This record gives sequence, structure tokens and C-alpha cells, in this order.
Amino acid sequence: HAMTIVGYNDSIRYDYNNDGKYTNDVDINGDGSIDMKDWEIGGILFANSYGDGWADSGFCYMMYNSLAQKYGEGGVWNQTVNVIDVNSEYTPSAGVRLKIKHNSRNKLKIVAGISADTTLNYPTRIFDLPIINFQGGDNVMQGIDTISNGDELDLEFDITQLLGELGSHNFARFFVEIIEKDPENVSQGEIMHFSVLDYSNHQETVSSDTPKTILNHGSTILSVVKEIHFEKIEIITEELPAFQTGIPFNFQFEASGGQQPYKWSFLKAYKIKPLESEFPINNGEEIEFTNDDNDYISLPLPFSFPFYGDTLNHMNIDIDGFVSFDEGNLPYPYFIGESTMLTDNKIIAPFMSDLKINTSNGEGLTIDSTNDSFTIYWNVSPSLLYGNNNLLFALKLFPTGEIITYYMDVNVPDGLMWTTGISNGDEDNYAINYVSNNGSSIIDKGFISVSYTHLT
Repeated sequence: HAMTIVGYNDSIRYDYNNDGKYTNDVDINGDGSIDMKDWEIGGILFANSYGDGWADSGFCYMMYNSLAQKYGEGGVWNQTVNVIDVNSEYTPSAGVRLKIKHNSRNKLKIVAGISADTTLNYPTRIFDLPIINFQGGDNVMQGIDTISNGDELDLEFDITQLLGELGSHNFARFFVEIIEKDPENVSQGEIMHFSVLDYSNHQETVSSDTPKTILNHGSTILSVVKEIHFEKIEIITEELPAFQTGIPFNFQFEASGGQQPYKWSFLKAYKIKPLESEFPINNGEEIEFTNDDNDYISLPLPFSFPFYGDTLNHMNIDIDGFVSFDEGNLPYPYFIGESTMLTDNKIIAPFMSDLKINTSNGEGLTIDSTNDSFTIYWNVSPSLLYGNNNLLFALKLFPTGEIITYYMDVNVPDGLMWTTGISNGDEDNYAINYVSNNGSSIIDKGFISVSYTHLT
């Protein structure tokens, strides 16, 4: 679902204060200033992806006023309008082609992976696709039940970002994982085609294991070994010369290959490890929020907490399953998605999703603060109507910088978008939690405790 601005009209008008006049120069809301919130004249024309059966053949006007109002008070989500540009200079190096047949697309998730060691039967690095991610409703793959072969979808996606895992040779085992959540066994499907493409020479390596039935309420993994021809960046600089801390220091790194200009960044890695640990006893103090659906609270930490090279003394605890460390609220995203929200902000997210507190069901957030640890407990539900899906999870921080997330009775409903992990907010240093009981598959059910430890 998307809305696109396609025009404007400075003549349309709406009488917000019912005074019989249309003005842009009167303080109609009584806040002591005259700005766009007071405008009654002018608006933008937008097209909605609902189709031509919606509004005026799929089009509608939105008053300029609504671009200034807060969300929930007549304004648009996040108070933002976005211009999206295409990077015309980018050329992908490798891709995956899949043809999937299934009668309920919101029960499926796709994960791609790679291992430079072709003897391994699991990926050492994975790529979480933003599409085919338990979304799109209980519909066939193309969304329309009445069209011919509507339950089939042929798609191709870029996996270039996985190639950084390769060493001096360019052979690798490429993986694709189809995760189905269907505990009632009401749907079925199959992988009709799986192949890996080398865009440099347009060569395609097709898996011989298809067609393959998608395992009900489980994970179906396919892999192929292929050589990808691409120019890997080789770092020539082996070490930095001696320098003195506290004194400005400049040094030019050298590299070859790849596509210039290069982007350099410091890698601040964390190790993710599954733990066999009981859910901690909740003896914490309840947090009071002013809004049970979209709110956060800023609290001091009982100790200095090291996180991605910074020393932090306070945090923002959000109902939506995460804590942040920057100033101000992080409104839940409308279009960028949970994974991007994680990588673009300094965040610890045990379970980031669009969540709410159902007070009638005894839900809420509590904290347990000591000199040795700081624990936050979430007892929440999805904001949208997903039935009675109560989510219980916790986050514990230690003065050493260790982070542990705990999960109990987390039954993720179909269609709920979520992610879990930690991030420095610079798009380079983050760790998305893909650990499960078998050590390779994304968490989608059967949550376990996970620790994050900084690697020095």
C-alpha cells in the first residue's frame, strides 16, 4: 500500500473553524502563531494504490494543513513526505531467481545466504529480504485469486551485499530459505525454481533440487555452488603508523578493485550467542506512559554503559520493543521498515514492532534497576488486530557492556512486521539476531535467550 503525490491545487479549501471564511492568515487553532497548521486553502493531489474504485477514480486531495499536523491529530504518519531517487550508477553483481507457488503469501518469509566454504550446509552470512516477509494478507502470491496462475510468483532479487563474505576465490555456496508459519496446516506450496545469477556474464546456475515442496510450518533450505565473477576490493594498507592519542591524526588508506569512491568505516563487531537461560523473574517497577500505543520514556541508567565505543548514561525505553540513545522520540516507520529503522538508529531491539499496551489484559512495561544490571520487561500486544497475541520479552544490560535478550510465550502472529538486534545507527555496525535452535535459521518461533558481547 502506498500513496504518491501527483499534483497540487492552491484553490481548494476547507473551513476548519466553521466561521464561514477560508483563510491562510488567521490563527484558527489559537496557538499564538500563524503557520501551515492554520491554512484552510490549498492542497496536494495524491494517488492511492487501492485502485480506481477508491475515492475519485483512485485520486484524492490532501490539505496542506494535514502536512503540518501531528499524526493522530489530522496529520500524516511521521509528518513526512519523501522523495525517492534511483541510484543510476549502481550495478548488481549477483542475484537469486525464485519461482514460488503458494496459496497464502503472508505465511512465507524469504532469507538468502552465502558460505565461502562450499562444504558447509548452512550460511555464514544471510540477507533478510524486505519483501515476502509474512505480509500481503491471506492471499495467493499475486494477490488476486481469480487470475490464472495467481498462486505463482517469479521473482529475482539482488544479493550483491553477500559477496563481501568471499575471500580470494569467488566460489561460494549460495542458500535460499523459505520459512512458512502455518501451525494449523491450512496452506501449501512449493519452490518451482531456484537459481543464482552472475550478472557480469549473464550465467545462471539452476538448482537441481526443484521443484520442492515447502515444509509445513518449518524451514525449507536449498543451495547451489557457483562462481561469481566480480572485482572484490582489496585493502592494501596493512596497519596504521604509530600515533599519539589526543592529537589530530590523518592517514590515507589504500585499496584497489571494486567501484570507487570507497567508503571507509570502523568495524565494531558484536558476537551473538544463544543462551540456555530461564526468563528472569519480573520484580520490577511499572513504567507509566501517557499513551499506551505510541510513547517512550527517558530514564537514567544506574551505571555507565559501553555501547559501540560510546559511554551511555541514559536511554529511551519505547513501547514498540526497543531502547534508543539519541535525543527525542523515534516514531514508528511508515515506509522504511523495521530492519532499516534498526540499522539507521542507535538502538537495542529485543523485539521491534508496532506494539501497544493493553491495560485491560494486565499488560505493561516494568524495569528492575540495580548497580549490577538494568532489566526492562515488555508485556505487550501488536497494535493492529492480530487476535489475542500477548508478547513477553525482556532486555538486560550489564556494566561490562554485555546485553541479553529473553523471550517467553512469543507467538508471532502472521503478517506482523518485526526485527530484533542491536545497532550503532551508522548503517555499518549492527547485529541482527538470526540465532535459533539450529544455529542458522532466522528466529520466527521458539525464541531463545541471546547474548551480545563486543569483540575487541
